[in-house]
Amino acid sequence: MKLSAGFDASRLRGKGPGKWRWRLCGALAALLCCLGVLLLMAGIAMGLGQLPPLLQGHASLAVILAGSLLLVLGIACWRICRRRRRRNGLGMAPGLLKSR
Repeated sequence: MKLSAGFDASRLRGKGPGKWRWRLCGALAALLCCLGVLLLMAGIAMGLGQLPPLLQGHASLAVILAGSLLLVLGIACWRICRRRRRRNGLGMAPGLLKSR
């Protein structure tokens, strides 16, 4: 079978939506992770007495919990955005995309 010179295989696969949305979502998730780490470090420093206490009571525990929650939420969002960005129309399982 002869292939014509005007054949382009990339035209067979439809164009999906742009990846800029998932990149923006990934950047926001990375910012959430950074904010979570900073809050976690500030809470630990407040608990150890390195910084003067901003509020009376269990403020350091609240800052630690908020920081760890933001960190976990940011990591989860980043993983979802990365997985969505890698989709290219091929029906492959996510486990097969891992490098060895």
